[in-house]
Amino acid sequence: MIFNFRFCNREALVSSSIAAFDAVGTCPRPIVAAVNGAALAGGFALALLCDLRLAAEEASFGYPELPRGIPPAYAATRAALPAAIARELTLTGRILDAFGALRLGVVRAVHPAELLPAKALELAGRIASSPREAIVETKRRILLDREHNFGNLFKAEEEMLREALLGDDPDDAA
Repeated sequence: MIFNFRFCNREALVSSSIAAFDAVGTCPRPIVAAVNGAALAGGFALALLCDLRLAAEEASFGYPELPRGIPPAYAATRAALPAAIARELTLTGRILDAFGALRLGVVRAVHPAELLPAKALELAGRIASSPREAIVETKRRILLDREHNFGNLFKAEEEMLREALLGDDPDDAA
């Protein structure tokens, strides 16, 4: 048997991506994303799985993978955004700049890059200063909502990602 490094790299990409999405999407503590650059494809999905998102003025967001035959992460998009916006972003592959992301509710604020870390820490500190039990309970309900409303969609997309990136293993044909 010939070892196919290209397939192994795809397999590692799929496994690590699914693990990252799951870790962020099911984290029992609030997560604040500070996006300072391009959050595209899986990076956009990962940012959307965070509870709150801030962006640097230079940030961009979107799903450019559609023309490559990889369906975008509708589940993460829909879990974070209204249905009409989720459909538009996943069906068109439109890339948003930071201010477009702000207008659509993808991020809650846009800051100059040099201020972004401080603003993200300020927001996280505001959350952390609340009573711990109240935050833990609120996050528990956020996770319940995600699982109840979008759990099957996340499972289907995980299977689709595996098929889209691993389905053409040339060794399977042998």
